[in-house]
Amino acid sequence: MLSPLRLNAQLCILSACGMPALELIPFGNSTAGAALSVTGPGMMVRNGLMVLGAIAFFVASLWRVSRIILQQRSTERSDQLQNRRIH
Repeated sequence: MLSPLRLNAQLCILSACGMPALELIPFGNSTAGAALSVTGPGMMVRNGLMVLGAIAFFVASLWRVSRIILQQRSTERSDQLQNRRIH
């Protein structure tokens, strides 16, 4: 079974690994940085509410990236359709 401490550590590692890619998005790594900033003290003082807040920041970061990727794909798709109509 996955312990909560191990889950927090894995979320921190995933967030830290994803931060260089998030720098391409303006203020993209702010939510990931906030999640890391809240996770550390939450784990040290064993405050579940802080850890839940950090998980909310992780989810917000993933949601933000997914929205940007989906928006980019829909823009590319509409450009392709427009090019087909012209030719």
